[in-house]
Parts: sequence; structure tokens; C-alpha cells
Amino acid sequence: MTSGRSKSAPPAADRREPDPVLRKEFAERLVRTLELRGYPPYGRALFARVAKEYGVTISASRKWLSGEGFPGIETLVRIANDLKISLDYLLRGVEILFDQSSSDMEVRRSIALLQLAKSFTLVPRAEAKKIERGEHTREVIGFTRDWLERHFGAGEGEIDTCEASGDAMAPEVRAGDVVVYRKGVKAFGDNGLYVLRQGATVKLRRVSLLADGRIKLACENPSYPPETFPARRVVFGQAADPGKIAVLGRYLGSIRRAD
Repeated sequence: MTSGRSKSAPPAADRREPDPVLRKEFAERLVRTLELRGYPPYGRALFARVAKEYGVTISASRKWLSGEGFPGIETLVRIANDLKISLDYLLRGVEILFDQSSSDMEVRRSIALLQLAKSFTLVPRAEAKKIERGEHTREVIGFTRDWLERHFGAGEGEIDTCEASGDAMAPEVRAGDVVVYRKGVKAFGDNGLYVLRQGATVKLRRVSLLADGRIKLACENPSYPPETFPARRVVFGQAADPGKIAVLGRYLGSIRRAD
């Protein structure tokens, strides 16, 4: 059986747009970021300026900024570059703000900008390093509070993050993934994943309570054998004793970096 389409005709472009919820969230983040960058507040003046800068009609820019429409990928990339934010933030509401190469001034500028946006919360990493002679944490991640609540069921001040290394928890969590966990837990749940500190190492493991009172730490990757420890070796929270295994929190999910 043959189709009615000519073999020489190019395939039709996929013009599907994101669903209404994603469009609305994108529009809210874009408007908020534009205002923080000195653009007019939401209204006709903003529609006109965005339309002029990106070569579209005022009607098109109004649709972007109200959640009724969505820019093409080339325009999205240009918007992100112009506003000095990532596509990941525009599309998903989570932004990895800066890395070890960031200068103190860049870090302070980013923190100040986010603190102006009341919808943001800054979450440090478990292994974050302090800037010398400063009070700011170098490695933090900025989340919009509504995204944090919706995806992890946790509010501001309830979570911390760390970066996964190695393949012990693959395929659930891969090296480089940002692990999000609820801090302040006081007991183990049933066969749950927990972030632990053992000596200087922060790691993610599946924790089981054995009938003889020991605790088993298992990896998702079957190539790694499980470890067992007496329950007295495990403490909840930060441990002053380097011989203890400190339970930092329960795993909520992970954020995968783009390859």
C-alpha cells in the first residue's frame, strides 16, 4: 500500500507546541526575568518591546508572555542568551547558577538577582565550598518555589542537594546528576534511598534494616556488592565522629544535566 504523499515532498514540520501548563509557567518565568532585567511591567509596553527586539508582531509577543503561544527554538535560544539564563530555567524552572570557575563578583551578582525575585529559593550543595573571606556559598542551585513543591513535595528550607559520582546508582542516578534530598529525617523508611556521608564521601544508597539489627546499604548497579553495618555506626544528621555513617536525608529525586 502506498500513501498519497509524493516521495519527493519534504516531511511536514512538527508545529506542536507545549501543553497549556508548560506554556503558562514559561510565560510567568519569562515575564519575571524580563522585569528583573529592567523591562516594563506586564502590559502593552512590554509586548511592544519584546516584539521589536525579536522581530515579531505585538500579538505574537503578547501570546508568549501570556502563555497562549510559544516561541520557536531559535528564538528561545536567543532569549536565553540575551537574558543570561539557561533554557533549562525557561522551560523547567530550575537553574544551575554557577560553577567553580565563577568569580566572587559573578556569584554575588547572581545571588542578589535571585533574592530580588521572591519566588526563588537558593539551595546549597552538601559538599559546597565557601568563598574565601566571604559569606556566600559558591555552589548553589536556584529553584522556583512552586516548581520545588510540585516536583519534590518539599518547601523552602526542607531540602539540600549533592552531585552524584560514579555509576553505583545507575540507571536510577548517573554521575553528574544533581541529587535532591529531604534533610532532617530521624528514621529510615522501608527500603528507601538515602544520602549518606561516610568519612569525606557523600553518597546515595538504598537502605534496608536486617532482622539481626544490622543496616544494609545497597547500590542499584548489581556490579557493586552491598555493605552491612551495625546500627550503632549510623547516626542521623551531621556526625562529629568520622567513624560514623551520617544520614543527611532521604532521596526525593534527581536533576539530569544535559549531555
